[in-house]
Parts: sequence; C-alpha cells; structure tokens
Amino acid sequence: MNPINIEISGTTGTAYSAHWRVENAGKTHEYHQEHGQVPAKLSYNGDAISGTVTLLNAGQLTLTVEKNGSRSRSVTQGKGSTLQFSVR
Repeated sequence: MNPINIEISGTTGTAYSAHWRVENAGKTHEYHQEHGQVPAKLSYNGDAISGTVTLLNAGQLTLTVEKNGSRSRSVTQGKGSTLQFSVR
C-alpha cells in the first residue's frame, strides 16, 4: 500500500469544499467533503489521487499532497477560488 497524505492549512477557520478520487489496485473511490475547515489532515492508501478544493469564504488555503516522498503544494485565496490537483 502507498500512503497518500493530504494537509490543508492556511488561515485558521477558512471553510472549503472538496471532492477527490483515490485510485488503488485498479479501483476508484470517491470522497466528498462539503464543509471542511482549515486545518485538516487526511490520509489514504492508493496509487494516485486527483481532485478539486474550493474556498467557501475569505482566507488563504494551502494544499499539500505527499506520496512516496514527493510533495505537491498549491496555495489560493479568496472566496470561490479553486485548486485542482493530481498526484500519481
């Protein structure tokens, strides 16, 4: 199993919604988070992950995805802004 770690940080209390797909051993699992809040840490086992995070209010959000020692980091701010990510 390959752990995929997600950290959502930034302005404490910033609200977001998220949707992602985790691929593992040829199967895809979908996850939805309607009203997440900064900070958050999530972990999944899988081969790949892709998704979208949308800010629901003002503030800054940093999305960090780590897999097999590789790290992808994206930052956005402002209500309605969206981050799309994909890590294999």
